[in-house]
Amino acid sequence: MCGIFFSFNKKKSIDVSRCINALEILNERGPDNSFYKFHKNIFLGQTTLAITSHNYIGQNNIHESLDKNFQLLFNGEIYNYKELRDELISKFNCNLKSSTDTEVLVNLFSFYKPKEIIKKLNGMYAFVLFDKKNNKIFFSRDHIGEKILYLYNQDDELIISSEIKAIKTLKENLNLNIVKLKEYFHTRHLLTNVDTCFKNIHTIKPGILYEYDITNDKKIEIYDHSINNIIDRENYYNFKKMNDHDIFEETLKVFRNSAKEIKPDINYTSVCSGGIDSSLVSAILYENEKKPEKFIALNFDYKDNSFYNIINIEKELNFKVNRLNIDIDKYAEIINKVYNYNYSPLATHSFISQYFVSNYCKKNNIKVLLTGDGGDELFGGYEFYKNLINFKNIPNLSPSTYSNLQYDNIFFDNEIYNKQSENLSKIWNKSLKAYDFIDNIDERIIQSTLLLDSYLQLESVGIRSSDMMSMINSVESRSLFLMKKVIKLALNLPIKYKINQNEDEIFKTKVILKKILKYLCNENEKVIVNKQGFSGFPNEAGKLILGDAKYSKTKDLLKISNQHNDIISKNRSIEWKFINIELFLNNYL
Repeated sequence: MCGIFFSFNKKKSIDVSRCINALEILNERGPDNSFYKFHKNIFLGQTTLAITSHNYIGQNNIHESLDKNFQLLFNGEIYNYKELRDELISKFNCNLKSSTDTEVLVNLFSFYKPKEIIKKLNGMYAFVLFDKKNNKIFFSRDHIGEKILYLYNQDDELIISSEIKAIKTLKENLNLNIVKLKEYFHTRHLLTNVDTCFKNIHTIKPGILYEYDITNDKKIEIYDHSINNIIDRENYYNFKKMNDHDIFEETLKVFRNSAKEIKPDINYTSVCSGGIDSSLVSAILYENEKKPEKFIALNFDYKDNSFYNIINIEKELNFKVNRLNIDIDKYAEIINKVYNYNYSPLATHSFISQYFVSNYCKKNNIKVLLTGDGGDELFGGYEFYKNLINFKNIPNLSPSTYSNLQYDNIFFDNEIYNKQSENLSKIWNKSLKAYDFIDNIDERIIQSTLLLDSYLQLESVGIRSSDMMSMINSVESRSLFLMKKVIKLALNLPIKYKINQNEDEIFKTKVILKKILKYLCNENEKVIVNKQGFSGFPNEAGKLILGDAKYSKTKDLLKISNQHNDIISKNRSIEWKFINIELFLNNYL
């Protein structure tokens, strides 16, 4: 993985020293190498964690096309870069200097239009490309948004960065986004898919290719390759015609082929928590010649019931899982470090869990971590999904607890609440439109719910957690379920292979994943366990750190009176929101 920092000053020459200081903020994302270039009022900088480029450290020219027209800042992995490299050599006689995905990607722009290149890519990525000849930049994130990019675009400057903190280094006077902090009290998790907790810093939407004309100061969307456009009517109805056995075989085939593509050439670790997603990913990776060097599971003083399932996984798959015990003192010890790095309230307390997993990798000199991110949203794993049945009408908002207004308006006026409802309704209707070819109202609603949770909850919470908390330890996080072929399969599968009331109780959710895991584990049904959320000690550790502060900074900032103290203390979820914002403010202010 890498850290990207791009700046275009619209009014004067670039302040190179300040941009270098901002780039240094991203050192954890790229401890192996860094470089920068500048052209009067443009600065391009990158830090690099070498995975495919480990033999080419210091060769900064791999970021520039052979014709000198393009310069690239790139974060991610293009899994099919070897095939694309062969294409460049055989079709265009390119004299490439390295075997890196970065050099392949930048040179593709010399021969194909940007939209055509995006269609060719199989991977996770965020990039900024400077077209010197036409004085334009192009930037994009992958289809699901595994790799993050933030944007500041005002009258004075345009900045694109992998982290908020680097932007804030240049824009010291940016104010907190009070509206976003208030919105957080109406949703289950902190959703920053568009706006962040800082005014004028926005999240670049995943799956959108942007063109920015430097001369005219104009930004446009030129291609939508987001997950909504992966849904395909013909593909869905082809699956509908297949029998259960063929669906099983096709799904397993896609998983196995994707596992071969995603595994790195260097040593790597796989999470194996005892739950369905990580156990299945570990099982499939273990079939490969290049197996994970280690498997890891966290244990929060035995709070997670799925932890006890690890012994069944070990027995059936014949590998050893390293168990890492985390108590409340260890949990509290690293909290301030996480907040200081994240530069935002945590989208979810699972950030802390992700930190410990990647820190284990760092201590064992392993750069790549394979996870089960996305299994729940894409394949219908959350327990409440099984209750999404018998709709008489299409609801105004998603019925998911992850993508609707989860809490009543307790603390603030109705203006924010109503506007938030309006925005969530718009993206809910967009998800419904993606499945408008499904006649059955229940299936259309449930499919749309999973799609919206994948677009909103997964990108803004789950993926963001993996990206930020792996990068804090200079580790690259990858997920099998986020591969484009796997997502295409998941989004076009009939709902009965994801959520099915006609199955036995244990198989009602995440149907196809559980059946594949059972098959890989010699038909031992003991390996199938109920879904459990991330464990940990967020409230306990937070209160241990804050002491008797009683969230004074949060209350002052958001103008919340002490008359609500009873509500806060009696609702663990609301209490966590106050703890979360207070810890952020303690590290930020």
